[in-house]
Amino acid sequence: MGGGRVGHPVRQAIYRHGVRRSLLAGRQVDIRPRSDWAGDLEPVGPIEAEPDVRFLIVHHTVASNSYAEGDVAPTLRSYFNFHTSAEKGWPDIAYNFLVDRFGVVWEGRKGSIAGPVQGSATGGSQGFALLCAFIGDHSSEPPSAAAVDSMGRLLGQLASRYGIDVSPGATTTFVSRGSNRHARGAEVTTPTISPHRAMSQTSCPGEAGVRVITDQLIPIASGGAAAVAAESTTTTEATTTTEETTTTEASTTSESTTATVADEAVSDETLAEESTTTESVSTTTEAAEFAAPDTTSASAPTSARSTASTAAEAVGEEAAASAGGADDGTSLVRVGGPLGLVGVGLAGLLALRRRNVSE
Repeated sequence: MGGGRVGHPVRQAIYRHGVRRSLLAGRQVDIRPRSDWAGDLEPVGPIEAEPDVRFLIVHHTVASNSYAEGDVAPTLRSYFNFHTSAEKGWPDIAYNFLVDRFGVVWEGRKGSIAGPVQGSATGGSQGFALLCAFIGDHSSEPPSAAAVDSMGRLLGQLASRYGIDVSPGATTTFVSRGSNRHARGAEVTTPTISPHRAMSQTSCPGEAGVRVITDQLIPIASGGAAAVAAESTTTTEATTTTEETTTTEASTTSESTTATVADEAVSDETLAEESTTTESVSTTTEAAEFAAPDTTSASAPTSARSTASTAAEAVGEEAAASAGGADDGTSLVRVGGPLGLVGVGLAGLLALRRRNVSE
């Protein structure tokens, strides 16, 4: 089938990264929605989807070229009334998009921004295309520079969205669904940006309009499509880089947190061991102090204290002799420690008991 039909990596990238909007980059145009001109005018019949967009058709509306900005919305409403009348019998305004002489792009048929949806002004139901119209008569007078620039960028935007090759010389091939120029079932090959007259028995978009397509619209559209592709690629690369950076930072944070938890666990274990050692030493000291007699508060007679003192001195001298140290009063504590004190206390008590018994 169509030589101008290409894959959809750009469209997939645009939707994947949530950038589905009318203005993607400086080369694209902002599209005013149908509600800005239609108000309460709703389609009078069903709007059919166009699932296979292969090319783009340029029209003109054969209107005055000297209208004011405030005239555009009422003009579009008049098109709606004519296109949905009994004479035409179409469900809505025929075109998907329209461009005024000020360079403003308008959504025509309902759903075209969200689209794609089928248009009507192709001499029947040609299909496979989206319809873009200049508001004006370009039989001899070309569109304004602003209109040409906006139309070219609109075409580039649509080409990028639907995966259409709009480079100079690009064509597509399809089987006609039927028109007053191409019978149903006929195989048709056409440029991917075509004038309306290539699809139907008409002079649209006028001689000046046709020249603009070849000389200006295709170069602008192909450049705009390339700009959108580059923008989408940059967005994809930036998103990938951000995801990789986030993953790296998360991994580093996780490792740091794990190391911190491990350090805290070791610290807690060390504190527990130190606490256990301290408690053990404290318990031993308390036991020794509890076992030693309180000589400062004893109410024993002076003779008993004297006997105990004599016994303590004897034990101290003996301990000092066995340790080979001095008996300067500290030797008892250093050599005997708390058990030495216990020994002194017991010796004193035994001596006192013997004296009491002998008395």
